[in-house]
Amino acid sequence: MKLEVCIISREIIKPSSSTPNHLRIYKLSPIDQLNLNFFLPFTLFYSRAPKNSDHLKKSLSKILTYFYTFAGRVKADNFIDCDDYGVPFVEARVAGDMSELVHIKNPEIDLLQQLLPYKPLDEQMSKTRFNFAAQINYFECGGVAISFCVGHFVADAATAAHFIKSWATVACDCDDDDDLIKEDISLSPPHKIF
Repeated sequence: MKLEVCIISREIIKPSSSTPNHLRIYKLSPIDQLNLNFFLPFTLFYSRAPKNSDHLKKSLSKILTYFYTFAGRVKADNFIDCDDYGVPFVEARVAGDMSELVHIKNPEIDLLQQLLPYKPLDEQMSKTRFNFAAQINYFECGGVAISFCVGHFVADAATAAHFIKSWATVACDCDDDDDLIKEDISLSPPHKIF
């Protein structure tokens, strides 16, 4: 199978409210400092696309207020400047039927990476110092694949899963925001290791 992915727009989504001054500097742990070039890729497939992407953009903007490190920039390889710079948001059209892709038993990695805003091990993302990037892929059949890459230094798998759930909660206009992260928690104190 071959995918034809055509980028239709690119923009930067900023948090809906500014990060408080006392949270602007986020020191990276020694382990995080070793993972600056490693990005976790995720792709979620849905049978129906939203009517437009404005709601996804607005909900992403709102959730970035809670996940403020996602919208910051790595500085000096040992801290994140939570400057509310924002995250790349890409929209793309994909020729073909999404059901063909999701029913492949062992799809080629290169095939799936076409749906990502960046390749996870691509130097381009680490050079831009984006901590997170999202891509919305609209298939001809009406389905959608929401893909993103997140730096392992700002999110492990559990944090990324919590982010997905929180973004979905906000996007669904759910009133229950008990599942949203309210405070920053660090399990290991940050140190400069190099």
